[in-house]
Amino acid sequence: MQSMGKVKGELPAGVKEKIKFLSDPAGYNMAEEWYEIAREDHFWVRLRFAILRKIAAENVFTGRVLDVGCGHGVSREQIEEHYHCAVDGCDLNLAALSRAVAGRGDLLFYNVRNRTEELKEGFSAVVLFDVLEHVPDPVEFLRSVGFHLGNEGRLIINVPALQMLFSKYDLAAGHIKRYALSSLKRELAEAGFEIEKATYWGVVFIPLLLVRRLALRFVPKEKIIQTGFRPGGRFSAFILESLSRLERMLPMQPIAGTSLMVIARKIKRKG
Repeated sequence: MQSMGKVKGELPAGVKEKIKFLSDPAGYNMAEEWYEIAREDHFWVRLRFAILRKIAAENVFTGRVLDVGCGHGVSREQIEEHYHCAVDGCDLNLAALSRAVAGRGDLLFYNVRNRTEELKEGFSAVVLFDVLEHVPDPVEFLRSVGFHLGNEGRLIINVPALQMLFSKYDLAAGHIKRYALSSLKRELAEAGFEIEKATYWGVVFIPLLLVRRLALRFVPKEKIIQTGFRPGGRFSAFILESLSRLERMLPMQPIAGTSLMVIARKIKRKG
């Protein structure tokens, strides 16, 4: 689902003062309704951050951080609150970016492909949470991300995993594919990164996503995101929270899960 960022003339009141505009509008492939559901109290959003805390050392977030594709800023807020650092968030979805709260870092309407010189190698860490699966040319995109990282800076990526789980939900969400560790490792290597840590997560949700894949065949297109991502009633929410607590107790997973998170290091340039 490709959308276009709004132009400056259409800005709501107060937005121009909150956001720094460094790029012109460009297309992005993201379901708008996802932001209405993926809030800080959503079980999956909280679990994703718990996995980050499990695999990321505290010193990963000691310098300046950039959250690429930050949307409405949920992951940015989580990182700033827990790691006590400043996180700049950038996105091309102005509607989502306008909903992000002010934090320690800046909010940027910015396309990392532009490789703005003032941001070159300006960050010690870049967060890329559930963005890469939307990108048709991931290696070139990762190279653009790397432009913003200092030598040996860290890139923290989360992507949906296991192509066998690909469904109408992925299509509605704007996903091009789901990843395996081998394919992500290959793309990162081509872009100048090497993986330091990696784990699949959400293994407890695999049966549910297989059921979702079948059930969504009968759901109208306009209701797919809501049906496939919203927790549902009290009983469903209780089950999902219970599974989330179980997932938190599991060790790092090298084989399978519904998502994949990696920490990669930008390879130091010679000379």
